[in-house]
Amino acid sequence: MEQAVHRNTTAESSCRPRSGSFFPHVHEGSEAFFGKAPANVVQRTVHSGNDHAGRFQFDDAACTLNYDQNWFYQFPSSMNAAQQTAYMAAAESQVEGVWSHKHKLKPDSPSCPCHAAGVDVNVDLHNFNEARNDRHGYDVNVEHSATSGFTNQPLRTVTLADTHDTPVNLGATTQQRIAHEFGHTLGITDEYIGWAAMGFGHSDTTSIMHSGDDVRPRHYQPFADLISNQIEGCQYHPEGFSSRALVNPVAQLGVTGGLTLQEDPDFIIDLRLSRRLGDADIAGLVTPRLGFEMLFNTGDGNFMFGPAVDFSLNRLAHPLYVDIGTGLLFDPEDPGRPASLNIPLSATVGARWSGFSAGIGYTGLIDVLGNSPYTHLLGVNFQFDVEGGGR
Repeated sequence: MEQAVHRNTTAESSCRPRSGSFFPHVHEGSEAFFGKAPANVVQRTVHSGNDHAGRFQFDDAACTLNYDQNWFYQFPSSMNAAQQTAYMAAAESQVEGVWSHKHKLKPDSPSCPCHAAGVDVNVDLHNFNEARNDRHGYDVNVEHSATSGFTNQPLRTVTLADTHDTPVNLGATTQQRIAHEFGHTLGITDEYIGWAAMGFGHSDTTSIMHSGDDVRPRHYQPFADLISNQIEGCQYHPEGFSSRALVNPVAQLGVTGGLTLQEDPDFIIDLRLSRRLGDADIAGLVTPRLGFEMLFNTGDGNFMFGPAVDFSLNRLAHPLYVDIGTGLLFDPEDPGRPASLNIPLSATVGARWSGFSAGIGYTGLIDVLGNSPYTHLLGVNFQFDVEGGGR
């Protein structure tokens, strides 16, 4: 996880920002010296961090989210220096022009920063005609023979054609292809073919993630998720028609009811509360979550509990999701039964709707103390977004 935190101050919201130091603004004169700021001074907090692709700064007084990425280019020998410079300028123009200032991000609660005005999003693309050398950003390979673009999130690599500096005619409309690939760096999938077509926007041909240049409110959800993960008690959404099924929730409550796979099955209730770890997904695809889990056996009243870790693969083909989890669960000693220390290995596959999801889950329990046999559990899983789960 890559993250940097920079704070000033805040006096505008009852929502507490992420942990950081309090730095009062410095003003000349005796009023500032004795702690009285001039009336026209607006105190603010700037929340900064990194996601998998770039960096962001959210100013909760100015109500702006500045998001930037660094792209490091490798050009074919067929392009001279002037052509390379022009290509990078076109890429900057496409990305910033298509993705900036399209939809305001607003919180659900009026006590959250920028509830009235909404948050304006500004996107900056910084281009470098040199190798990335493991710096934060994307390798951009421009190829003379390429006809279509491709973004590999885990490897932070974008492949473009040397003709993509000009819009491409895709039949129904034209598209700025570099701006389209930028959408993939945010974790947004295609909306036009194959398994991706069962998600959102498959009939929206003028969408930037389909065949056109239009950035819809749903495409701003990754930006809203960044702010939601920064501000405690606040959930942000793009203004306009979107779907909460696209939200990568900060905190979730999971409930699984299932049966043990044995001759005389027991009914088990599995409760799990978890929250996101940081702003960056692993390889740009998997969201890590840390939480607490408790399993209750309704037959004999036994329960086990302990820390849990989840890995959510939930942005590949909305509304489908896959969760993988593990942890360390302690089962206290009972009369006639020794204590056990269990490692759960779980997998859940399901579909996500507005604010909740449902799926089928399997859990295997291994007792590292050897006092209990290996246990299989198969059940139905429900997960609910917990509002106010930010820091």
